Amino acid sequence: MSYPPATRAVPTAAFDTAQAAAAIGSAVVLTGGALALPAFIRDLRNGGWTVVRRLILVASTATVVAAAALVAVALDHDIIAASVFMASAVFSLFAWTHAAARAARRLESVRAHSYLVPTVTASMVVMTIAAAVWFASLSTHAPSFVSAAQLALIATFMLVGTTLAATSSARSLRA
Repeated sequence: MSYPPATRAVPTAAFDTAQAAAAIGSAVVLTGGALALPAFIRDLRNGGWTVVRRLILVASTATVVAAAALVAVALDHDIIAASVFMASAVFSLFAWTHAAARAARRLESVRAHSYLVPTVTASMVVMTIAAAVWFASLSTHAPSFVSAAQLALIATFMLVGTTLAATSSARSLRA
């Protein structure tokens, strides 16, 4: 199915906006990680490894399973492998987030993080809105491209992620 040329402006702008917000959010997350890295390394040397070792092992295992399932999907387009990939990728994301949060709780506060967290939250809100506009536009003009189940699944994950980021942002501003 071809997408009508006259109606490409809205989904193109929404997609570009989502990409820009993702790039900004990623850069801010990497900046926050770089600022926390010296304290994290000091904490690992002072016994912090025992606290996060099991969490990192679980997250690493989930990542390896997700990568193996993705290879299986790429080679065979198997629905079971695709399901395993989705489940393990989501679990991996949450496991790494949990490990990072546990490690971060042990670190001294970095004042710059209180400014970075709202920026990441704002980028997630922009990505969520841009993705909703993109999906709505596609489902209007190319309904066979996006199914209702795909839309519901993606919207759920985006809203949960944005809500968690907003909660974290509010906590960091209060601290």
